[in-house]
Amino acid sequence: MLSLRWLGRCHPPVSSIVMGSQDSALIHRKLINVNGRAAHLLHTSFCHKFKENRTVNSLAIMDSIKQMKHSPTPALAFGFSGLIPIAAAPVLMIASGGFDPSIADTQLVYGAVVLSFLGGVRWGFTLPEGSSQPPDWHNLGYSMTPPLIAWLGILAPYSVGVVTVIAGLGFAGYMDLAMWGYPNWFKGLRFCLTLGAVLSLWTCFVCKFVLDEIKEEGEVVKK
Repeated sequence: MLSLRWLGRCHPPVSSIVMGSQDSALIHRKLINVNGRAAHLLHTSFCHKFKENRTVNSLAIMDSIKQMKHSPTPALAFGFSGLIPIAAAPVLMIASGGFDPSIADTQLVYGAVVLSFLGGVRWGFTLPEGSSQPPDWHNLGYSMTPPLIAWLGILAPYSVGVVTVIAGLGFAGYMDLAMWGYPNWFKGLRFCLTLGAVLSLWTCFVCKFVLDEIKEEGEVVKK
C-alpha cells in the first residue's frame, strides 16, 4: 500500500496525463496557427518595421528544395516539362548564333501565360473549405496581380516587357514562398521552376545585345 501511495504521489493519474497531452497539443496547434498567420501577415504586407532574417530564409529555401523528393510525380513531370518551351528559346538562339525576335516574342508570351497561371494557383488554394487561406480581399486581390503584370509585359516593347515579366515571376515566387499553407515540396518546386524561367528569359534578353539579329527574310544584321 505504501508503495502504491508513493507511486500515486509521484505520478499523476493516467487520465490527467492524457488530458494534459491533449491540452498541450491543442495549445501547440494554436501557437503554430497564430505564429504562421503572423508570419504570413508580416511577409505579405507593406510593414516597414519588419526586417527579414536572410539566413533563416536561405535555410528555409534549402529545406524546401530538399523536400522536393516528396513531390507527387505528376507535379514534377508537368512542372519541369513546362520549362521546355521557355528554356528552348535561348538554346536555339545560341546554337544558331543569332537573335531571332519572333522566338523572343514567343518566349515572352509563354512567360506571361505562366505568370498568369501562378495567380490562379493562389485563387484556387483559397477555395477549399478547410484551406488555411480564406477567399478574402487580400488573397483574391493578389491572385489578380500576376495576370495584370503579364498583360502589361505583353503590351510593352520587348525590352521593357521581358523585364516586366521577369519581375512579375520573381514577385509571385516570393509571395508563394513566404505564404503560410503551401507544402514544403511545393515551395521547393516553385523556387526551382521560377529560377529556371527567370534565367531563360534573362539569357534570351542578353542575346538581343550580344548576338546578331535575324530578320524575317533570313537576313542577318551585324552588331
